[in-house]
Amino acid sequence: MKISLKILPSLFLIGTFFIFQSAHSQTDWLLDNSSYKAKIIEGSGELELTNGLVTRVIKISPNAATIRLDNLTSGESYLRGVKPEAEIQINGVNYEVGGLKGQPNYAFLKEEWIKNLHNSNAAMQFDGYEILVTETPFEWAKVRYGDSDRPWPPKGVHLRLDFKLPEQNKLLESDDPLPSFLGKEKIYSTEFNELDPTWSTHESISHPRSSFENEGKMGEIYTLQNTAVYVERKLEEDTKIIEATFSTGTDQSKEYGPGITLVWPDQTIKFFLKPGGNNFDDGIPMFGLWNGKEQIRAAGGRQKLDLSTPWSLRFRITEEAVYCEAKPKNGVWMTIETLPAFSSMPTHVRIGKSDGKGNAQDADELGELVRLQVLDFALYGSIDQSVKNSLQPGDVTVSVHYELYDGIPVFGKWITVKNQSAKDINLDEFTSEIIAAVEYESKVEVRENTVFKNPIFM
Repeated sequence: MKISLKILPSLFLIGTFFIFQSAHSQTDWLLDNSSYKAKIIEGSGELELTNGLVTRVIKISPNAATIRLDNLTSGESYLRGVKPEAEIQINGVNYEVGGLKGQPNYAFLKEEWIKNLHNSNAAMQFDGYEILVTETPFEWAKVRYGDSDRPWPPKGVHLRLDFKLPEQNKLLESDDPLPSFLGKEKIYSTEFNELDPTWSTHESISHPRSSFENEGKMGEIYTLQNTAVYVERKLEEDTKIIEATFSTGTDQSKEYGPGITLVWPDQTIKFFLKPGGNNFDDGIPMFGLWNGKEQIRAAGGRQKLDLSTPWSLRFRITEEAVYCEAKPKNGVWMTIETLPAFSSMPTHVRIGKSDGKGNAQDADELGELVRLQVLDFALYGSIDQSVKNSLQPGDVTVSVHYELYDGIPVFGKWITVKNQSAKDINLDEFTSEIIAAVEYESKVEVRENTVFKNPIFM
């Protein structure tokens, strides 16, 4: 979803209503709810929304994050982890909205851990709050199945938390896998409309049609499944990100899946897609990695990738480590594996199909002819603070709204985005609520009818 936001209006996004299943309290709220009045308690560095049935406590320093979500009638605590209050992607950059870091174990949350949680400089930063009256989400005609005298909007309390974008230097200093273009000069890029002279080509001799250009389309590889067809070029010394995008097409390779190979005089490292899985998970698409010493047969853990969409792979090179990262089309970067920092930079890069170590050797069993495509390739240099992000902290305000109602264990929550700049922005994705909730029961066997669900309903 892409929505262009103009300078003046706010964009209201989809919200959520949470209903808590409550045990019987001393006074059953279903029979008499008159004593359960919603209120907001302003404490030292905390805000609490409570109505005697449920409570939500939000810590607002050093950033805003929910630290308690409790059922007061049963004494149950639903929260096992502190998460951002929302997530939003603007102009291709993914931002956590608030949140706190440093929880040592996400299986449970101890009270004594909370004071040691710290802010993430890459997240949107808490910028104030306001206590308001409840809002009318839509007009209610009151023609059927309702009390015509019932107040609308429902009585309760409304809390709005405001967040601003992080400072660019703080964002770039974070360890989060950010978009490649953010704060970096692009050294080189191509969409393979043609092959410029900086590239050399290796094409398998196992079939006369093996090629990096098929039917006039540069970057479309046509070859036997377990053969090597790739292009290679010299790397600039100041390269810090090496990125390429692949559509795996009909390829069902395992070790010969398409990817990026870094080349030194005495070794190679290959990060790649494995459409055919591995010998233990045949036909299950996953990531592969030759780390220079051994084959990581299920890089990033066993998972089933959706290869119906193109995937971008990249090496992100820092002084502390080298990150093997990936993202689906229109997705966000994920760190799949982390390698030790390089003692020296690779001299060349190969893009396309190669053997499991990134070399030109064809397999003994060649397989059928397959068709796949390398869609683009790019190199980026070091972080440069003079390369400005298009958005500054004051350009966008994201507000997170909470409502709690009288006499019922229900929260309402939604977010609004206000463009305060003179330029259009793209809102790509959003998540309005993230709750790390306690599991009532883990399903470790096929016992689906006996697994109890968490009593939070949306």
